[in-house]
Amino acid sequence: MSDLPEVIDRFLEEFLPKSGLIPVGTPKKRIVRDAVWGMIELEPHESILVDTPLFQRLRGISQTGFTYFVYPCAIHTRFEHSLGCLHIAARLLDALHSRSREIEPDHMLTVRLAALLHDVSHCIFSHVSEEIYGGDDGIHKAREEICELFPEDRNIAKIGAAEVIVFEILTSKRFAAFFDELRDKVGKDCLPDGVRPINIARIIVGLPLEEHQSLRFLTQIVNGPFDADKLDYQARDGYFTGIGFRVDIDRLLASLCIAEQDGIAHLAIDYRGVAAIEQLLFNRMLLYDSVYHHHKNRAAVQLFRKYVSSESSLSLDWFMNHDEHDFFGHRDLPDDLHELAVKLRRRELPHRAVVIHPTTVNVPEHEESKWGYVAAKHFSKDGVDRDWVDKWITKLKANMREILDDSSVDIFIDFPSTPQFHEIQRFTYIQYAGHTVKLEDVFPITSTLGTYSQQYKYRVYIFAGKDDRVQVAAAAYKALLNRGIQLNKEAFRLAKLDPRDVEEAAGVAIPDKAPRR
Repeated sequence: MSDLPEVIDRFLEEFLPKSGLIPVGTPKKRIVRDAVWGMIELEPHESILVDTPLFQRLRGISQTGFTYFVYPCAIHTRFEHSLGCLHIAARLLDALHSRSREIEPDHMLTVRLAALLHDVSHCIFSHVSEEIYGGDDGIHKAREEICELFPEDRNIAKIGAAEVIVFEILTSKRFAAFFDELRDKVGKDCLPDGVRPINIARIIVGLPLEEHQSLRFLTQIVNGPFDADKLDYQARDGYFTGIGFRVDIDRLLASLCIAEQDGIAHLAIDYRGVAAIEQLLFNRMLLYDSVYHHHKNRAAVQLFRKYVSSESSLSLDWFMNHDEHDFFGHRDLPDDLHELAVKLRRRELPHRAVVIHPTTVNVPEHEESKWGYVAAKHFSKDGVDRDWVDKWITKLKANMREILDDSSVDIFIDFPSTPQFHEIQRFTYIQYAGHTVKLEDVFPITSTLGTYSQQYKYRVYIFAGKDDRVQVAAAAYKALLNRGIQLNKEAFRLAKLDPRDVEEAAGVAIPDKAPRR
C-alpha cells in the first residue's frame, strides 16, 4: 500500500517546486489558437498555471491512449483537451450568466480553474494506465474518504483513480502555498479570496461548493451529464480521428437553463436542446464502436497489460513522475519493460484469433445462451459478478494453454468495458413549459443504446501472436466448447482466418452460423 500523501508530495516537489514558478513582471492574458474551438482566452492566473511543469507534463500524455495506431492523426494530448475544457466551461458559464441566472465572479473563476486542472493527474496513455495504478490501496483509501463528503441525496458514481489523485494534489499544502503566491502575484481583483483550491477539487470529483451546496449546476458544468469534459473530448476525438460527426454546441448553449429540484439548482436544457443531447449519446456510441473498441486499439491495450500490471515493477510514484516521452525514451524504465516500449513503438501488436459476438455463438434450440450468461455477469455493476468473470477468463486461458501444451504462446482475452449512458439519462433535466422532466421520461434512448451496444456492436476478442493465431483459435474453440459455448465459423472469419485451417488444427468440424430460434 502506498502512502498517497507522500507520493503526492514527491510528485509536486518535481512538478510544482516551491520557487521559480511565478514569472517576473506583470501577468497578462493570453490567447491560444485551438484546432477545434478557435481562439481560447486565458486569464493571467490561468496562463501562469498553464506554464507550470504540473500542467506542461500533459503534453506527454495522450488523450486517447493507443488509438493513434488506428487513426494516425489522433495524437492529441491531455494538454489541449484541458484548454478546450476551459473554453467550453467558460461558454457554458457565459450562456447561463447572460440568459438564465446571474453567477458570482468567484464561482465563475472557480469553475474555470476546475475545468482547466481536472486532468493534471493523468498518467501515461491516460485511462490505459489508470486501470493499473487505480488498484493502489492508497487510492482506495483516499476514494473512501472523498465519498464520505458527498451529500446523502447524491447518487455517487465511482470516482476514477485520476480524480482521486487530482483531489489530493489540489488539497495539498504545497499546492495551497503555490496558490497563495499566485494570488499575491496577480492580485485579489484577478484571483479573489473566494476562489479556493478545495472548491476547485470538489467540483472535479463531482461535489458541490463547500459553502453553496445547493448550486449543483456549477459542479455539473465540469462533472455532469453533459459537461465541458464530454463536450470537448467528443468534438476533439471526432476531429482528430477524422470521424464525421458534429457536437452541436451552439444549439446546446442556446437551450441552457437552470432547473430547481427539491431546493437544488441543476444544470438543464429546455425542450429545444433535446436533439443536441441525443447527438451526444449517438456520438459516444460511435466513438466506442469505431475508435475505443477498434481491435488494434484493444490489442495494444492487452499488450500493455501483459507487461504492466498491478504486480509489475512500476509503482504509483513511477506512473506519476513519467510521461510517454520518458516511456518511449526508456527513462528509468525497468529492463523487463524495454521490450514493451519497442513493440509499441514499432506497432508490433497481437492479432485477432477469435471474435466472440452474438452472431458467432450458436445456441441450441430451447436453451439459454451460456455465453449470454457470462456477458450478463460482465455487464453487471455488481463487483461479485465482475470477479466471477475475471476468474472465468483466467480458467479459460489456463484451459487453452493445456490444449496448446505450449506455455510460450501469448494468449490475450479482451473484455472491453461498455459505454455508460445511465448518468446522462437519469440526470439530464429538461424544461417543458414550466415543468421539469428527465431525459429518460422524454426519450428512453439509453436503454435502446445499451442493448444495442451489448448485443450487436460489442465484441470480445481473443488475440495471439501473428504466427500463432490458428493454433490459439483452435484451442479457444475447444476450451469454450468444454464450457458449453459453441462458436461457429463466423468467429474466425471476422478474425480474418480461414475456418478450414482452424478445423484442421482443432481436429473437429466447426458448424456454420446457426440463427437462434
